[in-house]
Amino acid sequence: VTYVTPFPKNYARENLTYIDISSIVEDNANLYKPDLHTLPLKTVSLRQTLQLGVKSSQHVLQHQAMQELMLHQEASIDVVIAHWYHNTLLSPLSVVFDCPLIWYVAHDACWGAQRLVHEATSPAYSTGVHSARTPSIPFTIKERALQIWQQFYSGFLSRYYAHYVELPLYGSLYSAAIPERGRMLPPYELVTTNGSLLLINSHPPLGQSLPLPLNAKLVGGHHLKPDTTLSNKLQSFMDNVKDGVIYMDLGANVNSEDIPSHVRSRLLEMFGQLKQQVLWRLDMQPPHRPSNVHLFRHAPALPILCHPNTVSFITDGSSTSLMDAIQCGVPVVTVPLLGDQFVNADLAVARGFAKRVEFTHHFAWKLRDAIEEILRNTSYRSSAFEASKIFKLRPQPAPAELLHWVEYIISTGGRHLRSPAVHLSAIERYHLDIWLLLAMILWFLSKVIKVIKVHLKDDYDKKND
Repeated sequence: VTYVTPFPKNYARENLTYIDISSIVEDNANLYKPDLHTLPLKTVSLRQTLQLGVKSSQHVLQHQAMQELMLHQEASIDVVIAHWYHNTLLSPLSVVFDCPLIWYVAHDACWGAQRLVHEATSPAYSTGVHSARTPSIPFTIKERALQIWQQFYSGFLSRYYAHYVELPLYGSLYSAAIPERGRMLPPYELVTTNGSLLLINSHPPLGQSLPLPLNAKLVGGHHLKPDTTLSNKLQSFMDNVKDGVIYMDLGANVNSEDIPSHVRSRLLEMFGQLKQQVLWRLDMQPPHRPSNVHLFRHAPALPILCHPNTVSFITDGSSTSLMDAIQCGVPVVTVPLLGDQFVNADLAVARGFAKRVEFTHHFAWKLRDAIEEILRNTSYRSSAFEASKIFKLRPQPAPAELLHWVEYIISTGGRHLRSPAVHLSAIERYHLDIWLLLAMILWFLSKVIKVIKVHLKDDYDKKND
């Protein structure tokens, strides 16, 4: 396995080679951070998301270590697994190494990702992954109209970027690696629709319930490890807690300096008023910390959540954090900050195991109300247990399923799984030619009927004369 990553591990394995591109994180450290000092929070626009996606892929492909791998003719690659983030600049790697392409989506299924292997889902029942709010099904007329517009705008802007931004970069980024192997650069559109499989980091009951093609597989939970043991000190502490533990983690992208000082102070004050012990992943030790608040620079999230004394989890609503919570059957307070977290939060609320709280100047006290509601109302705990049961009920564990499908594509290529919809034009997909033909036939028939009426009227007038 050759793993291109900005986060290489310190340990080594015989069959694992890291391609270290960590320098791109230093260059783009602030691109993935929410701005919590400007309230209310501003959602990232679709244009900004597309720009960020293209820029990220461009930096990966331009990295010296990546270029060396692409130009290394001895490199033998059986399959390329590429992370999709609103662009397809990584898809030509399958042409470079002459092997199948598997797309990986780090969040729930969405119409942008499904277009890679099938077609966009219907706006009548699906919403964009970066929407600020997720309407309840069935959508109202207004909500359906909004989803149609968002999907149309998203498709138009994505195609614009593919043609005017990605296509020129395709020529420059791959102009050396592909000819180096004695091949011509194929048309970019053919390369981007050449994916054999789509791996989606989601699984019921999380995410939207969307129809998927044969070559789209839900593998959410593959990051979960079976070992949930705590250190002796933390195990002893949690075993002896009387009123329960609340765990708070707003994600790896949020550090102490990202949270406004007045919000941080109010959070500490609010936590100090609770009976529960609070474990907070925070990279600082502020003065005047309440005795029931314990701060950790690094905390083992899954073992903490799976401890029977954990009563609630405060999270940003990322896909992985919600899967951690559901794995352990813990009710959640979601504080969405960016990206797909807003949609994730609304879906979790709709399934009954979460409350959503907005990050505002009064965040601390609204958070207290949500915590008290979850602790008082046992339905949240019951819904979390039910969701955990559904999440775990699978033919095989998520890591084994992911590995199975990767090996399956290596063995077969996966062409027999591909949907014919991916190669249809907009005219064919929406039957525009047939609708036009029907309109022409109706127009022709209306003219024929009009002529017949005129002749019948003339005949009638002649008879009366």
